[in-house]
Amino acid sequence: MRAVIICVFLICFNNVRAQHPPRPNLFDSYAATLDCPVAELEKIFNLTSGQAVQLAFSGNNFTGVIGSSKHTYNNLYNVVIKLANLQGAIFHVSKIINTDNSISYTGRIINQKFGDGFELKRSAGNYYLKKIRTDDVIQD
Repeated sequence: MRAVIICVFLICFNNVRAQHPPRPNLFDSYAATLDCPVAELEKIFNLTSGQAVQLAFSGNNFTGVIGSSKHTYNNLYNVVIKLANLQGAIFHVSKIINTDNSISYTGRIINQKFGDGFELKRSAGNYYLKKIRTDDVIQD
């Protein structure tokens, strides 16, 4: 009986050790939401791979290089930006042309080394980046 209890204890202890500590935060100094003017989002889609870009959201500068820019379908454009000033975080943003010819944007800023990021949201026709926790969805 004692051996069984010790084995159960060792299995439980091993599972606790296998869990990873939470990742540090990259965006602690940023507000919980950042305004994203449509003009800033639109200029992303006028650039090609390898071009430098500087975006300003709520007075915060995001600088980087366009990693890829693809016109996937007639109504979908995808751009990936590697943000140099955020330790290589990736800003993936998509432009969607809806059936009524209106335009929608979606995207995220994440860095696998950190436990936080931003998600692009829309409210009352205005876009903003909302801080999110990525620890639960990004695995090592």
